[in-house]
Amino acid sequence: MGLIIIPFFIIIFISLMKSVFIILKLAKNKEIENESYFFGILITLISYYLIYLNYKSSDTAIALGTYFTFPFFMVLIPYLIGINFKNSKDQKKRKLMQVLMISAISSGLFIIIFYKYTFGITEVLGLKKSF
Repeated sequence: MGLIIIPFFIIIFISLMKSVFIILKLAKNKEIENESYFFGILITLISYYLIYLNYKSSDTAIALGTYFTFPFFMVLIPYLIGINFKNSKDQKKRKLMQVLMISAISSGLFIIIFYKYTFGITEVLGLKKSF
């Protein structure tokens, strides 16, 4: 499983770093409004809550599933959608890109800070692990 999870985490890390550089560049040029931060963090919280509800409604969980689920849905998907709008001329798409990049960054920080609850959600909820 390590052969799969290590490259996956490298991809997540690269996505996070690219998101950070994009947002720092935009912040330096004062192109980000405060509401982008609000909506980015809101997307992070909603994503976590939806994943939590999914685990809570289950009887069992895949043993290492949390190591893929949280980074994939909370970091990689927002990054990939956002990067598609990076060079868009449409202002709404650029705004969405900013929100999604902020969401990817805040999700990464959230996962790192609360890693015991994020990756240990199966233990917290008392779910049986399947392999």
